[in-house]
Amino acid sequence: MTLHKNFLHLLIAYVLLSLLACERNPIELDNAYIPVRNNLQQHYAAYFTLHNNTATDLVLLNVKSPQFSQAMLHESTFENNMSRMRHMHEVHIPANSKVVFAPNGKHVMLMQATEQISIRESIELVFKFKQQDEQRFIIPLRTQ
Repeated sequence: MTLHKNFLHLLIAYVLLSLLACERNPIELDNAYIPVRNNLQQHYAAYFTLHNNTATDLVLLNVKSPQFSQAMLHESTFENNMSRMRHMHEVHIPANSKVVFAPNGKHVMLMQATEQISIRESIELVFKFKQQDEQRFIIPLRTQ
């Protein structure tokens, strides 16, 4: 009986540890990339899907990068046969949902590179949220 009881306790501990190991990060990024046309371009745009895996709404205040002097949250729109780009002061991400940053929509505009950007590199982005610590992500460059 004791052997059976010990086995049951070990099985329960294993299941609980497995569940903890599968726990998702509170904030995740996927499908992330920065398109690159050539080594001479001055501005870059970062695209990705930002997941809020928490039970509370989040507010993204800004994004920065050690490889650029400026990084801004932007949104492209098309109104009255004209394309416009506006600065966003913050982005709301509802609890347990996602926000897509994609071409012709929301994106992070990266300006004034502080170093030569190589097409084979990745770019570090640092996300600042109102309710969370800074989150760092590495975004790959993708040639077009």
